[in-house]
Amino acid sequence: MDIKKIDKMDKKILNLLIKNAKTPVVEIAKHCKISAAAIHKRINKLEELGIIQAYRLQINPLSIDLKTQAFVGVILERANMYALVSEQLKNIPEIIELHFTTGQYGILAKIFCKDNKHLQEVLVKIHNITGVSNTDTMISIEQLIDRNLPLS
Repeated sequence: MDIKKIDKMDKKILNLLIKNAKTPVVEIAKHCKISAAAIHKRINKLEELGIIQAYRLQINPLSIDLKTQAFVGVILERANMYALVSEQLKNIPEIIELHFTTGQYGILAKIFCKDNKHLQEVLVKIHNITGVSNTDTMISIEQLIDRNLPLS
């Protein structure tokens, strides 16, 4: 995908949507001083180009009693087992992100749990997956930044 396919107006639209994905097209049009139809057409283009990939609802984990956020580095028995292991990890609902990585860990997982006991139960599930050699768990004390990609 060639980033040159977007112009200043597209970036202005994207910045407004980054702040609030539910911003009405009419409001974006007023801010950008072009018609709502033109805004709608540009947003469709950004979606077709794959620049806008999704619109997601983000739930506050604490509001649904998920108090423990952790990152688990999964050490594989063999590097070529990542596909097999990742398919099994996808079946664990507490895992909300999964990354195939370089470095010490073959896979990095982001997990939300009710408490440390719940986290321990999830870790046992991970350790029982064929191809997992070991794990390294880091519990997040506080999330310091949560933002979208910057646009210049």
